[in-house]
Amino acid sequence: MKSRTKKPERHQNGQAEKTRPSEVEYSYALVEKPAQGKNEKPAETNGRPQLRAIKGKKHRGKIRALITFAVILILMAALVYLNSLSPGGLVEFTENLYAGMNNGNGFPVRLPDEKIEQVYISGNDLVVLTDAALLEYNSSAYQMFYRQHGMSAPVVDTESSRILVYDRGGKALKIENRFKTVFEIELDNALLLGRLSESGGFAVATRSQRYSAEIKVFGGDGFKNLYTRYLVAGEITGLDISRDGRNIVYSVVEARGGEFVSTVYICDIKKKDPIAAQVYENAFVVAVDYKEADAVAVLGDSFFSYMDKMGGSRVDYNYDGRVLELADRTKKGFSALFLAGQTDGASGDLLIISADGTVTADFTAPRELRDIALTDDGIYGLYGRHLALFDHGGEQKGLWEVGQEVSGVTEIGGSAALLKNSEISVMVPGES
Repeated sequence: MKSRTKKPERHQNGQAEKTRPSEVEYSYALVEKPAQGKNEKPAETNGRPQLRAIKGKKHRGKIRALITFAVILILMAALVYLNSLSPGGLVEFTENLYAGMNNGNGFPVRLPDEKIEQVYISGNDLVVLTDAALLEYNSSAYQMFYRQHGMSAPVVDTESSRILVYDRGGKALKIENRFKTVFEIELDNALLLGRLSESGGFAVATRSQRYSAEIKVFGGDGFKNLYTRYLVAGEITGLDISRDGRNIVYSVVEARGGEFVSTVYICDIKKKDPIAAQVYENAFVVAVDYKEADAVAVLGDSFFSYMDKMGGSRVDYNYDGRVLELADRTKKGFSALFLAGQTDGASGDLLIISADGTVTADFTAPRELRDIALTDDGIYGLYGRHLALFDHGGEQKGLWEVGQEVSGVTEIGGSAALLKNSEISVMVPGES
């Protein structure tokens, strides 16, 4: 066999000529001369020790390339994940993260010059709607923004990273995040309802000059009008948009023969006609709501209904003469209803319904219950001077005296945000 080493050529002065390195670098090692077989031709070494080329550096280069490739894949996966955390991608996620990095002085917070209308949750933050402005606080009570909305009848809907605020009866609508106003528009007709999608798009129902109402879906780059539907009869009472922004559900109530008839429609925004329609005779639908896996919950004045995203597997729950007074929901799909009995003036019934339409709890609660806030594993009830906490099975887990002046409760990360006049405080279970 020929040796893979190349014998250096010598010049007349006896010095070896430097050779240009090849594309693959070789290292060399002394090896013992192997025993020769019968048919093996001895290597020509001219009496010198035999050298064998070892491609060690080449193997190390392959390992480095594999490690580099793996790191690139991990970084790409991380970027894809971070990009999915906000509808505006990595840029909006970074802006929101930066806006919430500061620490506040903790709750309570006071707004003496503002009339607080409502408190909402956006991710782990508190969104406060006043008669003049929209504010957002992080978990340490740092105020991330204060923006005047300029609306006479503002209504808010929130998702984890964006906030929709619109003027009911007016035409103004805005999309906000922690960092800036993302989008604003003046619609052609008066707004009736608006809902925000986790994907960043939104759906609105408005009055119409030629029809009873119009439904529009906006989304994508620049919030283009992706879908329009015209209602020829009835009054729209409920509207929601799926997490991916591809489907909407809405309810219409009509008067027929002296009775209310409600119809719930489910639509794919890429199709002309609804993919499902469910009719509720002698019933008034108050609201519709998308749950996990885009299942639909229907809230009526005398019933609660559940169906899958295609309008099938419908399950109805009748209130049996009790009156709906309070309702709440969570992002994971649980719903809570407070039903007051028509004959018993001292108590009512608190129902907790899971994301698949199963009633997990139905227990007695004080009739004076004035607000409820559902958590992922429990429910707060505000009555009299007290705040009670129940689990989803109806067992009481806590009772605190908070005062008669507290008018509302909102769940934030399992804790209770309490609204008292122009003050917001947060009560953490287990802390005094």
